[in-house]
Amino acid sequence: MRIDILTTQARDHSQVDTFWRSHGWQPVYWDNTGHPPGHGRNQILDDFYASDREWLAMADDDMVIDTKRGQGLGFLKDPAAVLDLVPQDITSWGLMNNIHHRVDITLSNPAVRDHWCFYRASWIGCLVFHRRTGHRFYNHATDVLEDMDWCLDQIIAGHRVAHCMNLVQKNIIAGSTIFGDQADRRSRYRAAKQRIQQQYPMITLTPAGKLVKSRLLNHYWPIQPPWVSVPGIGPCQRIPI
Repeated sequence: MRIDILTTQARDHSQVDTFWRSHGWQPVYWDNTGHPPGHGRNQILDDFYASDREWLAMADDDMVIDTKRGQGLGFLKDPAAVLDLVPQDITSWGLMNNIHHRVDITLSNPAVRDHWCFYRASWIGCLVFHRRTGHRFYNHATDVLEDMDWCLDQIIAGHRVAHCMNLVQKNIIAGSTIFGDQADRRSRYRAAKQRIQQQYPMITLTPAGKLVKSRLLNHYWPIQPPWVSVPGIGPCQRIPI
């Protein structure tokens, strides 16, 4: 399977390249040197929209699929078998990560052990899969949190975004080529959150700096079958393994 990878001239992606090729995938690199991530991701999206491919796999140049947890190894061997099972209303989906998910607890949940489990999401990034629908959605081209715009616009348009709770993404290269230092990172994220709160009025920004998206989600995506609440996880669609 082809995977489009966003990179820069500052990044040695030999380790990532070895990973994907060792599992039979074909990495295609997009040099985004000097530009915000959304600029390069939108180029990848335009290339996909101009093609006849059914699915786009898009990743950052430091991210791979964890082969030691969940169904990662099986998915790498036969991605088409899983992509064919993804519910039609899901336009885009990503993987669990160690920052936002209780990975090991989730993987031990019976609902995940016995099913492909897609959890309702409002933000996916770093390693995502995007389905051809005839509609086009884009990242914010100049700001960070650029992929949150991409996800929210899909949800507002009636499409669905999810995390696959059977798969885990893994960062294998330390260091950022986007931010100068942690102070720069914090400053830019703070400004981006303020922008998103203004751009999407149903989202609130707490004094602690958290974007609360539940009002927007419940308005545009009320939970009803086949989406059901799974104990310990939340709203999901499930397909038997």
